Amino acid sequence: MLASHTHRIGDSASKLASAPRRLQGTLHIGGQEHFYLETQISSVMPTEDGGMLVYTSTQNPTEVQKLVAEVLGVPMNKIVIDMRAAWAAASAARKPRPPARRACAQ
Repeated sequence: MLASHTHRIGDSASKLASAPRRLQGTLHIGGQEHFYLETQISSVMPTEDGGMLVYTSTQNPTEVQKLVAEVLGVPMNKIVIDMRAAWAAASAARKPRPPARRACAQ
């Protein structure tokens, strides 16, 4: 769909090679307790204004909107995302809850 890309500023390889001090070794990070595997499905319909209506099961509608717009070469506002409510625990983990809301929830 899209060509892969690399974010690069400067020449890190030569800077690391000429660094006065370098640390080298290994790091072991233990496994996590669980893994979220979000199933993905989408259905797309063209709209009369040259955009697309995307029915999707994502928890990140903005990312889907951005990627569809990028692949099609249209502005993001031409892509409308229609989705069911995101799973509450996952969406709560992505943004902190204000203290008053947290207190009411308890």
